[in-house]
Amino acid sequence: MQHQIAERAAQGRSCYENLLRRDPKREGRLVVILKLSGTGTIDSAGVSLDELADPETSECVLGYFKAPFNGSITDTCVVVNVPLRFKLKKPESSDSSDAKAPAAS
Repeated sequence: MQHQIAERAAQGRSCYENLLRRDPKREGRLVVILKLSGTGTIDSAGVSLDELADPETSECVLGYFKAPFNGSITDTCVVVNVPLRFKLKKPESSDSSDAKAPAAS
C-alpha cells in the first residue's frame, strides 16, 4: 500500500508542472488526507493543507488518489496523510558554463 501511495504522489508532479505553465514561480505544500477501508477502497479523499492555492492543481492531484488501491489493510479503517512538497527544480549547471570566455582582441 505504501508503494502505491508513493507512486500516486509522484504522479501528482504532472499536475504541478501544469500549474507552472500558468505560474512559473509557484511553490508550496499540499497535504492529501485519505480514509481507506480494509479492502483498499477510498472512503474519502481531500486536501487538508493547500499552500499552492490553486483548485485546479489540488483536484488534479486528488484525482490520482481517488482510485481504489490494490490490496488490503489490516485494520477496518485507516487515515493517511500524504504530504507533498512542490518546489521548482534547480537549473542544472554544466562545467562549461562556469568557464569564462576568452577576451576578444
